[in-house]
Amino acid sequence: MTKKWFVTISHVLVLSFLCYFFFWRLLTPNTVDRLRINPEGDFIQHYYAFSEYQAIRLLNGEFPLWNPYNHAGDPFAGNIQSAAFYPPRLLAIALSGDWSVEWYQLEIIWHVWMASLFMYAFLRALLKRPDIALIGSILYAYGGYLTGYPIRHVSIMESVVWLPLILYGIQLSQRHLQAIVISGIAIACSLMGGHPQTTMQITYLGVAYLIFITWERGWLAIGSRLLLMGIIGAGLSAIQLLPAWEFTQLTSRVSNLGIDDKANGFTPSEFLQALIPKLYTTWSPLYISTVGVLLAIMTILRPQKQTYFWIGVIVVGGLLSLGGGSIVYDFFYRFIPGFDMFRQQERIASLVSFALVMLAVNQLIKQPRQSIIYIALGITAILYMWASLTESHYAEPIGFSLIIVLLIIGWLHLPRPYYTVGLIIIIVIDLFTVGTRSDNYVSAETQVYLPPSLATFQDMPPEAITWRVDGGAGLLGDGITFRIPDIYGSGPFTLESIERLRTIPVDRFWEVLSVRYSTLTTEPPENMQLDLRAYDLNAKGEEFRLFELVDPRPLAHLVYDYRDASGSPEFARQIMADPNVNLREMGITLYPLNLDLPGERPAVSSVESLEIITPEYLKIRISTETDALLTVAIVNYPGWKATIDGNPVPIVDNYAGLIGIPMHAGMDQVVELRFEPDSIQNGLMISLGTLIFAVVFVLSSIHYRKNHE
Repeated sequence: MTKKWFVTISHVLVLSFLCYFFFWRLLTPNTVDRLRINPEGDFIQHYYAFSEYQAIRLLNGEFPLWNPYNHAGDPFAGNIQSAAFYPPRLLAIALSGDWSVEWYQLEIIWHVWMASLFMYAFLRALLKRPDIALIGSILYAYGGYLTGYPIRHVSIMESVVWLPLILYGIQLSQRHLQAIVISGIAIACSLMGGHPQTTMQITYLGVAYLIFITWERGWLAIGSRLLLMGIIGAGLSAIQLLPAWEFTQLTSRVSNLGIDDKANGFTPSEFLQALIPKLYTTWSPLYISTVGVLLAIMTILRPQKQTYFWIGVIVVGGLLSLGGGSIVYDFFYRFIPGFDMFRQQERIASLVSFALVMLAVNQLIKQPRQSIIYIALGITAILYMWASLTESHYAEPIGFSLIIVLLIIGWLHLPRPYYTVGLIIIIVIDLFTVGTRSDNYVSAETQVYLPPSLATFQDMPPEAITWRVDGGAGLLGDGITFRIPDIYGSGPFTLESIERLRTIPVDRFWEVLSVRYSTLTTEPPENMQLDLRAYDLNAKGEEFRLFELVDPRPLAHLVYDYRDASGSPEFARQIMADPNVNLREMGITLYPLNLDLPGERPAVSSVESLEIITPEYLKIRISTETDALLTVAIVNYPGWKATIDGNPVPIVDNYAGLIGIPMHAGMDQVVELRFEPDSIQNGLMISLGTLIFAVVFVLSSIHYRKNHE
């Protein structure tokens, strides 16, 4: 037992050192050597920006439910890519004390380290061979998939690393049923990690693996484990699932995208990067090292019962990763729940890569076939000579593979005591060279560009947001990055009501959303009074002009006339598009109001104060001589609740998706708007109940075992 613990601890230390070594240039205090994760694309403008907003609110003692900077405001906690309830994120923010890009990079590094430990635990339980488990964990954690695209697409990283832990719980449950709780917890963490497509894929793999290894024990054994895993996984993550489902159903992505939009994937030629990395792109998601691929090929050529499952995963996953290039995707899209919801089918490469690792470690149990390695040497040498003679750009990646094959041949002749160490060294040279020499990493001095003309709006506190910016030409959707309240935004999810409002004339769009500043590359509307403030360049180097509206609409505004749209948002937008309709004086409600408006503004009509306590809590003081409709330029999203002088009042849909509050005549009335979504409250109760159930189940199972052994 002492030796077993010594081996385990030493292997954990090895994996910890390798994680540090892989990322040392992100961690070094030496500014000359230091790198940072490439800010281009989604890393800074989307993932880090969301985490920074979350950290600022949490460290200020507030839980962020609403995001005022993105798409004119949307539900932060409902956007699953925000990872608002993800436990490792909450822990990282708590430990940081002051969130920064460096802390966010540490969070990513931490996940790669966790992936290696989870894989080690699973392989150790499966194979009972610590040395092979160590090798397999290195192949998985530092293979081309995890160290490629997910480094910058963080939600994928934080969802996929839980796969080995799901399988670990399933494996242990063959002896102890209560271990299936581990799988349920892992599924819940993956769901809260922010990439449901990845969670769906790894969960399907977990279900298939459970059926495969439990088949001989009968359907009762399979069903009980599936039921427990599903209840715990879905129940613990309900606090994220319920608001995410609510939000997703109201986004334009659900209604506007079909199979042609979602069927993109690999081209067949990209599979060659499983053999030779970086042939076509900077990332090689199927590459698990040259030795790993060769070992996997050996297993495929002589399959055994325990490897049939992983070969099947490679075949099905490989065909699915082609997306529309294979009829297999059509079948899954039509008949398998979940596959019709997501784009980018090449992301299933995470399962193919994992299965290749499983084939490789199974081969390590036996003596590797030297003939395959010598054949690989011959083929690689011929390809390298061809690439060199033709001066092809393929020469560099093929030449690197040739060097690795030569090292593998040297490894075959090592004395047995150095066998494992030699193999690990070759794998590290291979995978670490490929993984660290990509455009995932750039100079630490690289910054995200903000046009100087917009810098005065940067870091606007939520309580100061009483107007918005049309940053379409200047910010390019990066309002959340710089905490500027933009009517455009980042991420794949946009509320359909806001997206549809973009179809009305832009001046009227600005009106109802209380836009004060606009960035334009085209001529401004002729019927508006605008002051030109600056000429500038955006992050793409395109010239734009910054304008200020002379008379912008206030965020909260009283109107005394309205038209109803007979329940049709489309008709409401048509009315709003009519230039003869004065939107400053008229509301456009979805249904008739329960009070009569006078049609003219009375002598006493004022929004005396607007106090934004938090993005989720607004206090507005109103005086009106007659009945009125209070218009608030905030999305009418489920969860907003209104009171007048402490009494609950209904919110009506105004301007095809914004908030309207009918007001009776009265002086010094206090309107309070609070965002308290039932989906989060219900999800919290379900998650807490599931947690109690899981604890009771595990403790009772252990107690039962002790009493019946």
